[in-house]
Amino acid sequence: MAEQLLESLVSVGIPAYNRPEGLRRTLECITGQTYKNLEIILSDNCSPNPDVEKVANEFADKDKRIKYFRQDENKGMGFNFKFVLEKARGEYFMWAADDDEWDSSFIEELVKIHKIKNVGLVACETEAFQPNREKIKKNYLVASKFNSEDKSLVFLNFMRVHHWTYHKADMVYGIFKINVLRENYYLSDRIHPSIGGDHVLLLAVISDSNIYFIDKKLRRRISPYFIDYKSTPAFNIRRIIGKYRHKENSNFDKILEFERVVDYIIEQNFNYHKKFILKAINKIYGFHLKSIL
Repeated sequence: MAEQLLESLVSVGIPAYNRPEGLRRTLECITGQTYKNLEIILSDNCSPNPDVEKVANEFADKDKRIKYFRQDENKGMGFNFKFVLEKARGEYFMWAADDDEWDSSFIEELVKIHKIKNVGLVACETEAFQPNREKIKKNYLVASKFNSEDKSLVFLNFMRVHHWTYHKADMVYGIFKINVLRENYYLSDRIHPSIGGDHVLLLAVISDSNIYFIDKKLRRRISPYFIDYKSTPAFNIRRIIGKYRHKENSNFDKILEFERVVDYIIEQNFNYHKKFILKAINKIYGFHLKSIL
């Protein structure tokens, strides 16, 4: 491994809950990374299964890079994701779910790209498998669509890709430059990262910083979690945009392209995320919709 890579501490946050075997697999993968300059922050969200604590202590006793915290009560997934980020001290940060696997070179290869490209987020393609190891059919993202320096183009490309077909929100498990992540992590613990908060966070990061996406498959996702939102009501941003149709703004035609964004948001019922979505739009275009918030 290149010596200069060792200069950068990478913080790995593991928000764990009640999956001891998944946690074991995660810790084996992370502690076995070729990139060694890590701090591993493990937060157990008060798992009722005592085996979670046993696995955590087993690995913490063997590897001093692991900092183990056990919450005294279950404070929700959003809290747990935020907790491990708040404890991080590294120049770079990644979340590691307790039901995933990684190639041993995952961190090393993504940090190398960070050093070359100087971006806010480096992410890579993933493969998805069921717990029985059966591969889940999916389409793969096109790297060139996310590597433009035109933030508005990347933003639109991100929103035009349907998540359930492409698993695009897996990018949230890439490696972030920690100052960019913290600056854009205005999700509170009331926002559940598995049902839309990940999309909102990625939109904010995209609108604030360049990202780099590689199509090399370095991580494999185990037992993906699907949720059906289609029966739930949601707000209509089209009606909101319509209020501004008469206003002169050189970016307004581009704003109308967000109707595909709108369709996605409406379908998924991310009603309480609208101010974050609009904040990201505002960052890109300098187009203020503050009267509707």
